[in-house]
Amino acid sequence: MASRCPISRLSICLAVVTFTLLTTAAQSKLLLNGTDCTIHEPLYNLTFDFKALSSDLNHHVTSEENDERFFFNVCDNDQSAKDNRTEPRAYLVRRDTKITLGYEAHLQLDNGRMQFSFLGEPCGNGSHYTLDIILLCSYERTPAALRVIPHTPDQCRYFIFWDTALACQPLPTALVANRCTVRDGTNRHLYNLLPLGSANHEVSLPDGSRFVVSVCKPVRYGHLTMCPPGVGVCLVNGTNYQDYGQAVPDPKIDASGRLVMEMRSKSGSCQNSLIVFECAKEEGIETGPIYRGRKDNCTHEFVWRTSLACRDTRPCSVSNPITGTQYDLSLLANRTYTLTSRDNRTYEVGVCRIPASSLCPLDAGACEVTAKQSVGLGVVSDELQYETTGAPYLLYRSGAVCDATSGRRWETRLEFICETDPVEGGRTGTVVPPIVVENSECNLVVHFETVLVCEPALMACGAYNESTIDQYVDLSPLMDSARN
Repeated sequence: MASRCPISRLSICLAVVTFTLLTTAAQSKLLLNGTDCTIHEPLYNLTFDFKALSSDLNHHVTSEENDERFFFNVCDNDQSAKDNRTEPRAYLVRRDTKITLGYEAHLQLDNGRMQFSFLGEPCGNGSHYTLDIILLCSYERTPAALRVIPHTPDQCRYFIFWDTALACQPLPTALVANRCTVRDGTNRHLYNLLPLGSANHEVSLPDGSRFVVSVCKPVRYGHLTMCPPGVGVCLVNGTNYQDYGQAVPDPKIDASGRLVMEMRSKSGSCQNSLIVFECAKEEGIETGPIYRGRKDNCTHEFVWRTSLACRDTRPCSVSNPITGTQYDLSLLANRTYTLTSRDNRTYEVGVCRIPASSLCPLDAGACEVTAKQSVGLGVVSDELQYETTGAPYLLYRSGAVCDATSGRRWETRLEFICETDPVEGGRTGTVVPPIVVENSECNLVVHFETVLVCEPALMACGAYNESTIDQYVDLSPLMDSARN
């Protein structure tokens, strides 16, 4: 464990950045204490700045197991408030009892893990209550909510996971807003691999080393994953992290008609990687990347079986790439949905088909209707897509011109959300009335709530590594709908 600054020397400890390299029998250990809510990472000369995590109000998260409530704040810029503070900056409320978890957050980097640590009141047996807030790199536009690691009431040490882009290395420009898609020139099918890009994937090798692979976004910097910036494939051998291919924004169709990603290393011409995506039509858990060895002396090949690589010709349907569940929204077609927005505009929308008996233009899947005319807001499409956040959606593009200056045209996005309190007859296509959630800047966004996109209830299948608390051991790949 990293040594903790004595309270009496706190101001001295926070005034400097302390870099320590400890050697153990297994590997070197990189410890780095931050100052002024920033950490300068020496391997790639990067500075992580967490000042934006400060809040005028306390951050708050409730434990799912026992409804205990945790309150905390970090990165207080008011030095006078620090010097005169009497209230804790982190505390736990348990059955109306307030337990102090700490008065000051200590920022530290430990072998790639970045965390705020609090030291609180005595807990018994000579120990104190502690709270470690572990910062996890997330490229998602809306990161996951704060979450408390499961614990028992007699524990003295608590952990909270905090997903934030501030814990990530800078994104290459091409990967900031990439869609990670490619269209097959043969049948015009659009492959969307973005749902695969929500996490790192590890591939163990016989010699004890491992590949860390990420598609669509770079490998996420983290504990024992201190990979070079921008890499999509990283070879980890102890504390040695090598670039085996830079992440690319989109897949492509190669000369043989395969769906692939070619990743070229910046560090050496013979450390490149090729990922071949193969169709996995059977329902079940994704395999993740599988190492197939060197294709030639310079390229390492991986195979990734996923339903996202299938040419799904069924209209108005899509598979969940994680669970294999098939969503079919054809029951919502063959009718016109008439909607009124908050600003009293009237719209007609169809799902996968042109709205039946509609006033819309002949090719429009959605339009705005007035007493005098109708304006097409996007050409109809029956290609249901799957969002990383778990919401299937339809996208109607190339509507009427919206901005004459730029030539920008209207687009309509229909998002389908699980209806957790379904109306009677929901399985026959009945839905909660859809609502317009956005109708500005050339975009119409409509939310449909329906049981047709609800995932069957699955038990959590995994556990947290006792010795490495921020490593979740996911056992879900062992699940099998037929043989379990």
